[in-house]
Amino acid sequence: MDTSAPNGNPASTPGKRQDLVGWLAGGALFGGVIGYALRPSVVLIGKLPFNVVATRGANLSGVDRILADTAAASFNVTVAGAVLGALIGWGCARMLVMSTATSLIPCRECGKRISREAMTCPGCGAPAPAAPGSSK
Repeated sequence: MDTSAPNGNPASTPGKRQDLVGWLAGGALFGGVIGYALRPSVVLIGKLPFNVVATRGANLSGVDRILADTAAASFNVTVAGAVLGALIGWGCARMLVMSTATSLIPCRECGKRISREAMTCPGCGAPAPAAPGSSK
């Protein structure tokens, strides 16, 4: 079964898109956790709790309103970490997809994409050409 998309781009198949989304979500989650851990702290108080950071300090009242700027900065650091993590996850997914895509070559008979290491095409049975550097 040919897993390449009609446009010939193996990265656009549904399974590859799900992998990419998984890597993006995982990277964003990981980056967000790291960003939250690295959020700025307040002198004599320490780091603000998640409910204050997540609302950018909107739930603070009275004297605690002084901490709103730190809450907003903490939120920004968390979001920046999530975005950076998503970008790194996307890059990792693209590298994995491209390493898989480059290990496939078109069959000389039917044109289906087959592994460089395949002895014959699973679609038409044509013998595959020897991969460069092999001892055939």
